[in-house]
Amino acid sequence: MISLGNLGESAVYHDLLKRGHPVYFSMAEGAKFDFISDINGKLRSIEVKSSATRNRADTGYVVKIKRSKRKKEEDFDNTRIDILAVYIEPLDKIIYFNAKLIKQKTAIVIPDVAKVLDFRRSSMLR
Repeated sequence: MISLGNLGESAVYHDLLKRGHPVYFSMAEGAKFDFISDINGKLRSIEVKSSATRNRADTGYVVKIKRSKRKKEEDFDNTRIDILAVYIEPLDKIIYFNAKLIKQKTAIVIPDVAKVLDFRRSSMLR
């Protein structure tokens, strides 16, 4: 069975390709991002996070943004990537964020506001 993380990476990879953005993978061990993509002539580093978990208030989805590699967790560092791509599995939606604007270190909540999801989904890739 495919993991939620792999499902999210696959969804983002295919979404970027459908939008006409070439996607490149790092061959280096311990890369600080999941993909590099050429977006409007600029290479952008992209970290993908996935969620299927509702928050306690049931008003949105909790997305853990800590980076986990080999049983080691690191707080989210908005200086090492350009775009945070969040895949919400129950909605089959991808939301792209300018990573530099994210101040949280461990988790974010994606609210159940369809207009917000659609706006964020498209605005980062223009």
